[in-house]
Amino acid sequence: MASEDYDPVKARSSFLSTYMSQHKDTLIAYVMYYGKSQVHETPVDAKMVGIDQQKMNLAYQLRDSAKWHELTVEFDPPLSGYDAAKTPPLTTFALKPSMFNAVPVLLILAALSAAPYEKQTISRESVSPALRPYIDTVNTVSHALTSVRQALPFTPNTSYIVWGTIGVIHVSLALLVVFLSLQRHASLRIGSAWVLSTLLLSYPAVFEFRSHLQAARIQSIHKTQ
Repeated sequence: MASEDYDPVKARSSFLSTYMSQHKDTLIAYVMYYGKSQVHETPVDAKMVGIDQQKMNLAYQLRDSAKWHELTVEFDPPLSGYDAAKTPPLTTFALKPSMFNAVPVLLILAALSAAPYEKQTISRESVSPALRPYIDTVNTVSHALTSVRQALPFTPNTSYIVWGTIGVIHVSLALLVVFLSLQRHASLRIGSAWVLSTLLLSYPAVFEFRSHLQAARIQSIHKTQ
């Protein structure tokens, strides 16, 4: 038998507050967007104190401070209900320069892996005449990379372990993006673009992916006002 004190509006608000408080990144993004006139640095933590159809109450902490600051976001017009505050679908993709931050490291590892572990010299006679002017440069670079490999030491077995670990990380992150893309109802084209970029570019692509999720949430709340 239902309690006479049961209030479905309060119950729904309590559930939504608890649910949203598990998404700290999103709440920090809300604080930065709606509190831009008073919040001049990125908070280190944020939580939802309460929410109803009229307003959303947030609390946030700044760096080097244990004090919780409060921020109230008024909804105008009021939210139509729980559905208006749910996570919106992901509909955007962008390939930004910051997503390529890990590429130089991968290229260095690839060059070290491709270089012989023991020094080898290519003779001019073993290549076509068109390539002979570049042999000295190729040998110099090859010997330098071999010296670096031996100094690290970046042995063939180490190379296998490093690339195996990188492969596991890239695949794991890509699977995470697959899960989040399905959860956010991304189209096949958008979802595939994010998964492929994550598989090739690793964590920088995930950071950009997360920023698009945050932007979608902010835009969704903004449209309800």
